Amino acid sequence: MKFVVVVAIASIALSIPAFGQTTAEDWFNKGMNLSNQSKYGDALVAFDKAIELNPQYADAWRIKGAILTCLGKYDEAIKDLDKAIQMDPLDALVWTNIGFILYGEGRYIEALQVYDRAIQLNPKLAEASVGRGFALLALGFSGRRFEANYNANKAFDLAIALVPNYGIAWIGKWSTINRGEGEYYGSAADTLDKAVTLNPIYATDLLYSEYSSTLGFQREVFLKEGCAQISARQIK
Repeated sequence: MKFVVVVAIASIALSIPAFGQTTAEDWFNKGMNLSNQSKYGDALVAFDKAIELNPQYADAWRIKGAILTCLGKYDEAIKDLDKAIQMDPLDALVWTNIGFILYGEGRYIEALQVYDRAIQLNPKLAEASVGRGFALLALGFSGRRFEANYNANKAFDLAIALVPNYGIAWIGKWSTINRGEGEYYGSAADTLDKAVTLNPIYATDLLYSEYSSTLGFQREVFLKEGCAQISARQIK
């Protein structure tokens, strides 16, 4: 994962307002604003403040874990996500974030099981379906390629049905077509066109079908673009 993070704590941005004591919710909102500006170091400090004031703040634990996940700090992230799971074991977003970590560590079978758990809890969570698709594609390189490819395509189709312009879902679907060995998974031309339109940064790679169907390319795309979203989508 290619992330450049400048961890500079802005004391002014994180100072307590003069009008009164800052609440856990105030710190949480500050953390969300900072994370939406990609100021992840400051955001982590804000979420820590929220948790200090309210140790049962599940959303703060989850989003802090999501940020650490996106920064590739899996060991730290999993501790925070475990806290969130303890507070709400039915939170599909947490399970999706854990699935992402397992995928990043190359633990594809476990990742698939966790993504399936997330989908069970929330069938409309497109991120979980995309994660399931990429985990299946990875497993297809070690055996049962046809079955993995077929089920991955179904997972990407579900994600696209939920979020039609979900860029990495279209890249995933394109990968299933490239690896389909003649099976019908949808229009190759239409899928490629949509994937390139939504992901122009990968246009050259996508046009070389030999590379776009490799595990290396799929991991590159999913770990960079499929990271647990640091946005309002993290709020239930």
